[in-house]
Amino acid sequence: MGWKGLLTAFRDEQVNGRSATASIGGHYGLPSIVAAAVNEIAKSSDPSAEQLVERSGFVQLSDLNGDGRTDYILDTSVTGSAFWCNAQSCAVRVFASTPEGYERNDFQAFNVTPATFTCQRGTCTKADTAAPRMASSGGAPAAPAPAAPETRLAAATVSGPVASAQPVVPSGAAPATAATSAAIPNFFGDAPAAASLESRCNAVSLQTSTNGGFVTAATMTDPDQALAEQFCLARSYAIARGEELLAQVSGVTPSQVAEQCAGFGQLMKTQVAAASVQPREAVLQEVGRFVLESGMSPAQLAKTAQICLGSGYRTDDLDAAIGSALALVALGRAPYAELLGHHLSQGFGTTERTDLSLAWYAQAIEAVDGGTTPVFSPGQPERVDLLRKASLTLGGNAATPAQAGPEVTQAAAIPVFGD
Repeated sequence: MGWKGLLTAFRDEQVNGRSATASIGGHYGLPSIVAAAVNEIAKSSDPSAEQLVERSGFVQLSDLNGDGRTDYILDTSVTGSAFWCNAQSCAVRVFASTPEGYERNDFQAFNVTPATFTCQRGTCTKADTAAPRMASSGGAPAAPAPAAPETRLAAATVSGPVASAQPVVPSGAAPATAATSAAIPNFFGDAPAAASLESRCNAVSLQTSTNGGFVTAATMTDPDQALAEQFCLARSYAIARGEELLAQVSGVTPSQVAEQCAGFGQLMKTQVAAASVQPREAVLQEVGRFVLESGMSPAQLAKTAQICLGSGYRTDDLDAAIGSALALVALGRAPYAELLGHHLSQGFGTTERTDLSLAWYAQAIEAVDGGTTPVFSPGQPERVDLLRKASLTLGGNAATPAQAGPEVTQAAAIPVFGD
């Protein structure tokens, strides 16, 4: 039923005591006016309405007008239907909440996020334009409006037969106009996929067996091998904990969880990227802002983050895993900072930054030294001594301040897996 239905189902179960099925029946877990738009779009698309609702990116949730209620974005670029798209953009339906109900705003855009729009009560505008195009009274899809010339590179791939919207620059356009909107060149857009942490851990396990067991603080000669072993051990504990929590949630499959957690990883992408360039304190400040804007209780977000941490590691979705670890540290679960140290020291999911990794290792070690219960291998108290020795041997005193990263993106839709 997708993360949209799950959000509504869990809200109704926890607040109103109603069943998930009752809240979803007939409207896919959406307000009637939004569900009607889904049906309208489905009539001219290959997927059914139910399949569209479950498709990642089709329905996006956010509080666009700041009234504390959920607003909805329907992005037809992911439908795979050419009916809703022209060469540069696709139809987008934005539903903003008002005291009288939801008001629909129609746009032509591509690769939208909640940050694309600004709403005042029921009237919304795109961030780069002054006037919205309101819904037509007849309910039929409005003809795609001619798009203004752009020089942006297409940033997403649309599934299905419809071609991705491409930049169009008139042949007579002046070179100076193009220069003012120039994009940063990317010479490695077709670079090989990032290394798999799962494959790395398989190799580490074989090396551990060959060595006759795990490296200890007393036997350590290679800090890289010692930290790699502890990274993979922590990964295994995170996966097991996530599966344990997921077993308490009914009506959702691991594949659905992976899809929802991938969305969580996308929401945290800015904060994950910041970990490679900013000191720990600056990163946690930004993550803390994200947590406050999420609209979820700390306990609920902590459970969601633990589930997505395990799911991210199980599926090798490192944005989801690192984003979840950051959220947990920001929520006061300091031992999870160890994971950020591992990612940064070994370069999985982040840039390899040994200098920045030291502060994360230190936070986790200090927490356990101070009496906090370890979250990884709690039955091995000597493990913290190994982490201390290996991290200091690995990094020395290389930690230096880094430049500030990009702005924090406002939270949109976070999956809900528990109270």
